[in-house]
Amino acid sequence: MLSPKQQPPSFRPKRIEVEKSASPPSPPTHPRRKSLLGTITLFTALTLSPPPAHSQGCTQCLDNTAATPPATQRAYRHSIILLAFTAGGLFAATLALFKRHR
Repeated sequence: MLSPKQQPPSFRPKRIEVEKSASPPSPPTHPRRKSLLGTITLFTALTLSPPPAHSQGCTQCLDNTAATPPATQRAYRHSIILLAFTAGGLFAATLALFKRHR
C-alpha cells in the first residue's frame, strides 16, 4: 500500500516545460475588428443580393387556370399542395441526413 505522499506509478513520461508549450500563444483579437468585419460583410451581402424577381409565369398561370373547368382548377390546387409537401419532405430528409453525419 502507498503512503499518502507517494504517487502511484505512471507509465507516461514526464514532460518538461518546453514541451508543454508547443504552440505560441494566439495574439489578442480586437472586438472592433470583428464588428467592422461583420458590418462590411453584411453591407456587401445586402448590396450584392438581387432584388426579388416576380416572374410573368404566375400571371400566365392565373389566366390559364381561370379559363379551365372547376374540376381542373381543383386538380391544380391539389397538385400544388402535393408538390409543396414533396419538396418539404425532400428538404427535411436532406437535413436529417446531414444532421446524422455531423
